[in-house]
Amino acid sequence: MKQIAKWLNIVLLIGGIMVFLGIVDIQKIEVHYISTLWRNLIFISTTLFTLIPLLLITLLLVFIGLKKWAFRVEKLSIGGFNVLFDNPNQLFKRQLRTFLDTKRTLFKVDLEHDNIKETLDSYFEVYKFVRDEIKILGDEKKRKSNKISKGTHLYDLSNEIIKELNDFLTTHQSNYRRWYTYIEKRDEENFYMKPIGELQQSYHDYEQLTTDFEKLNKFFTEQVAAEFDINIEKWGIQSA
Repeated sequence: MKQIAKWLNIVLLIGGIMVFLGIVDIQKIEVHYISTLWRNLIFISTTLFTLIPLLLITLLLVFIGLKKWAFRVEKLSIGGFNVLFDNPNQLFKRQLRTFLDTKRTLFKVDLEHDNIKETLDSYFEVYKFVRDEIKILGDEKKRKSNKISKGTHLYDLSNEIIKELNDFLTTHQSNYRRWYTYIEKRDEENFYMKPIGELQQSYHDYEQLTTDFEKLNKFFTEQVAAEFDINIEKWGIQSA
């Protein structure tokens, strides 16, 4: 009953206010302090709405000029766009961590079950992603000093990631894809009936490919996982 009475009082109060506003023109009430307060509130709100965008733009330009923050348009559409303000190093690490956290084959390849062609596709996606995202860090070479900064370390490590992936893909991608396409067209029975792990072993450079997979996995496990806080233990990999 108390709850019902409480809600009833609220309804009556709101109803009374609505009736009052429907009968009385508050703008014509001849009370000096109310009209003064009303004018002051309008003046303050108008001033704030005018100055806040200018202040935000000024701060944005200062931060970008000092290389302290990153300005990034995530999505651009007719209706509008999203803007992110963040420290470049933190933004870059978060972007890489989110992306790499689903790329298990970078840290551990299962050649019995993983399709190598799809793995190569995934590696190329990572290569392009890191190459594009490294722009967030800016030109660290111009800011290098005797003391290695966090941004410089991330920049160098990211370039090393690009180099390792590029070397691996340059060595194996073209030859493996041509062989895979040939087997798909010329040996359909084995292509569709053999387990993928057994089929891949017939690739002429399989041993070298597996060796280079191990080297690449070791690089990402030992040098990349910890830096970007990738949880590799979920894939049964011991942290370096």
